[in-house]
Amino acid sequence: MRMEPSRMGKVSGSKLSYSGLCRYAAAAAAVTAAVGILLLSTPQPARAQFEFFGRNKVQYDRFQWKTLNTPHFVIHYYEGVEEAVHDAARIAERSYAYLSQILQVDMKQRIPVLLYADHQDFRQTNAVVGIGEGTQGVTESLKQRVILPMMPTMEEFTHIFTHELVHAFQMEIMGTGNSLNPLQWQPPLWIMEGMAEYLSIGLDPNTEIWLRDMVQKDEFMSLTELETVRDIRVYRLGQGLYDFLGERYGKESLRRFFKETVRTRNWAAALQRVYSQSPKELSEQWKSHLQAKYGTVIAEQDSPDSIAMRLVEHKGLIYNLNLTPSISPDGKKIAFIANADLRDAIYIVDAETGDSRRALAYGGSSGSLEIIDFFESTMSWSADGEILAFVGSGGTEDVIHLVDSRTGKTRKKLRFEGVSITSAALSPDGSRVVFSGMKNGQRDLYIASIESGELRRLTEDTYSYIHPSWSPDGSTIAVTTDCGAPTDAENLDFRGYRLALVDPGTGSVEILTGGSYHDINPVWSPDGEELAFVSDRAGVPQIFLYNLTRREIKKVTNLISGVSGITASSPAISWSRESGKMAFSSFRSMGWDIYTMPDPRNITLSEAASRPDPGTAPFEPVWAGYELGDPALFEEAEYSTRIKADYVFGAGGFSTNVGVMGDFIVGFSDMLGNHNLTLGIGMYGSLSRSNISVTYVNLTRRLNWGISIFQEAMMSGLWSSLAGTKYWSRTYRGAALMGYYPFNTFSRLEGNVGVINIEDELLTASWYGQISVDEELGSDTFTQAGLSHVYDSALYFISGPIGGQRWRAQVYSLFGKYSSTTLILDYRKYLTINHRGALALRTFAGGTVSGLGQRLFRIGGPTTLHGTNWGQMSGANVAIQNVELRYPLMPWMSIQWDFLSGALFADAGAVWEKGIRPEWLSVDYPIDEYILNGIVGAMGGGVRVNLGFLTLFFDYAIPTDFRGNYGAGRLQFAIGQIF
Repeated sequence: MRMEPSRMGKVSGSKLSYSGLCRYAAAAAAVTAAVGILLLSTPQPARAQFEFFGRNKVQYDRFQWKTLNTPHFVIHYYEGVEEAVHDAARIAERSYAYLSQILQVDMKQRIPVLLYADHQDFRQTNAVVGIGEGTQGVTESLKQRVILPMMPTMEEFTHIFTHELVHAFQMEIMGTGNSLNPLQWQPPLWIMEGMAEYLSIGLDPNTEIWLRDMVQKDEFMSLTELETVRDIRVYRLGQGLYDFLGERYGKESLRRFFKETVRTRNWAAALQRVYSQSPKELSEQWKSHLQAKYGTVIAEQDSPDSIAMRLVEHKGLIYNLNLTPSISPDGKKIAFIANADLRDAIYIVDAETGDSRRALAYGGSSGSLEIIDFFESTMSWSADGEILAFVGSGGTEDVIHLVDSRTGKTRKKLRFEGVSITSAALSPDGSRVVFSGMKNGQRDLYIASIESGELRRLTEDTYSYIHPSWSPDGSTIAVTTDCGAPTDAENLDFRGYRLALVDPGTGSVEILTGGSYHDINPVWSPDGEELAFVSDRAGVPQIFLYNLTRREIKKVTNLISGVSGITASSPAISWSRESGKMAFSSFRSMGWDIYTMPDPRNITLSEAASRPDPGTAPFEPVWAGYELGDPALFEEAEYSTRIKADYVFGAGGFSTNVGVMGDFIVGFSDMLGNHNLTLGIGMYGSLSRSNISVTYVNLTRRLNWGISIFQEAMMSGLWSSLAGTKYWSRTYRGAALMGYYPFNTFSRLEGNVGVINIEDELLTASWYGQISVDEELGSDTFTQAGLSHVYDSALYFISGPIGGQRWRAQVYSLFGKYSSTTLILDYRKYLTINHRGALALRTFAGGTVSGLGQRLFRIGGPTTLHGTNWGQMSGANVAIQNVELRYPLMPWMSIQWDFLSGALFADAGAVWEKGIRPEWLSVDYPIDEYILNGIVGAMGGGVRVNLGFLTLFFDYAIPTDFRGNYGAGRLQFAIGQIF
């Protein structure tokens, strides 16, 4: 919404005179120039901090950064992570040696790495935006930085780091590394991500689940179809396709294919050149390969529905996560994590029917529960089934939430400073909680008193301990660990996961299983004599039993798509301590469902079903045989805040009546993204009549701040003659200071102060480019100050906001020739109907509360008030109410088509002067005249085309006073942003 001061000159009818416009419009730009120019010239990620709405990137901690220089890397780290960073550096050099040989590429410069101690610290990075629970690492092209946290296990860290390093090599091959143009061409995502996954881990059992599912459902994606995919399938299916190409044509062909794709910028042509196959032909070959590899195995295996009851079913690719099941001790309820409402939430359902579903807690609902962990973390019930314990992230801490399972009220929150938490488990007597924790990059097992919060570390070594589970009598804790053969910790060779028992008193560890398989998620039988666990030792992950007396392992399930969560270390099973019923998650049709089955101890598989799948082999890392980095070649150094150009945008030209024209912007930042400088120039003839800005933004502390010095020139044509064109010219010159203080991800305070000089002139521009000043109309200097509170928990979908709420409460004052203080409230609420529809409400109100120079609000048009023309309503006070029902136009089509949506709306708006009571106008009010006092309304419907940052509006509005009177309908088109 555009804000202007009220008129200071005469009003002629319903239109403003030109003389009046010249006198009062100066004050309008004071706020616009001070704030608007700062917004437009601020670089990413800082720009996101100063949007009208939007969530916050919070710098809770101020890290003291250092660098560790190795032969091929500059690793940035901070105090407390010294031990972990040296291990990471050795692993980095090993991965570099492996990838450099495979891809036959040597980097021209050392690769910058930003290493964080844990995911909580990682989310505070200013190098990139949009770090969520699902983001485990990032490689970006502006500075070719690899940015990632230490992971709960070293095997997973090595996998993620190598994956991101593949991207760095890809950028080197593409020539986009350290590029000043962030809009460089890139191959399809399946090529980029599939290659990164395959070269970092090979073909793992969790990806084989996806491939087997395709074979079973006979729902193959062709390479051409995969080109347009933007979701998790580019990782899993791309990885499977690279495995097929590498197996059939040799790994060397993968390098040639990628380089040829980059050279021709045509992946289909590259396929033809390297493999002598068209995309269609290669798609058929891949399909035949998968059918031959998995067809026989699938025919001999069970579907989950044949041995278990499906309680929770996913729906498509948008709602496809039902994970981390936890069954209550009496076996009557199951808690699980799902993304059913476009955000991660914990739900509880009836374990017999799957009915009575209710949400217990939502991620992204408060500052103390911004993220719910569903990658490695388990949930735990109290012995009486009243309390559910789970891990959520809030601020700079992971928090163990103890929640009443009936009411959803939080009974207690447990925080432990400096410790990142996963997998909290309540002891049978309810007095203690054990969890897997990371501190300064080191992974250990901790135990704490629930009453006092007293914390004790059970283990203290280089190994990882996750998924702790108490024995029924509370005497022993079963865990998943990478300790034990064949792991070689000295050489940072962590292979597979094994089961172990930990004494809660002494911390002593007893390894139960061995090998390079992934034995995870141990849960106890009701009598404490056996452990059920998930393992890929027979192929894709299945459920096994470990008898603690006989030390024997028994396979329990033989499912086509196995039993799994998202990653190889994601928990997937839970065992009721009283009923013996088991809950598990299984993959099917591109999503995960929750099942229950009877006591697994009563299941006996046939001899054939008990055998491993053909071709099953222990995990062998792709980097095996390559040397670690030599610490003798590492050098420590202080971090330098030197800034470097990130990007350049620009276009220019020449006009006979203006001269040289062009718009250019250059962004600079330091390696951490903490210091940002932007230079912008819009050249129009001479520098004195051009737009120039210099903006600096500092993001090092929680209180972010920015300063901008600017000049903005505007010229409006009045009339033309033989002598040239007469212009009214206005030039703004000034400086603005802005601060930003986030309370959490959702809530913040914004403040700004600006000083602006506004100069008006009448000019004549000859047809030969000569500009002469005809009259100096004067200048004024204004000071502006403002303070805002912003809250935003809105949930977005393809068509726009679909859930949550947002508001902005703002006060600002203008000092100078025309002084005033104005209040503004903008409140928006989105009521989710389903993941494809919502009821959107907006209330906007503003007015001048003091001062002689009243502000003028200008509203109108489909994006603010249907039925009115752009800027048709002007007044010192304004109030608007919008109600809009949004729905997909083609609900029978794939959900990706929801960028084309429909809307039914009802709007009402009023503008009025101080001391004047507004009244309803006739429904036949003219569309081409200003409305200075009055109330109007409209109702109707329209079509919206969402293009990302902008939306195309095609609306039909009928003016109404909501008392039975209607005007002539009006077709309206607009380009803007959906509220």
